[in-house]
Amino acid sequence: MIDSLRYWVEEMGVSGFRFDLATMLARDPGFNPHAEMLEMIKANPVLSQCILVAEP
Repeated sequence: MIDSLRYWVEEMGVSGFRFDLATMLARDPGFNPHAEMLEMIKANPVLSQCILVAEP
């Protein structure tokens, strides 16, 4: 997923993403604001600069 998001930013010029059902990215089994996927996005130098919109 990280590689796909980076592709859209670097190759297609996308400046941000809207995630429908974003809570699914942070299930552990309940919502975890430090879930692996969220931490990977935050730690990535390209993706951490993007606009991220989370729809519940």
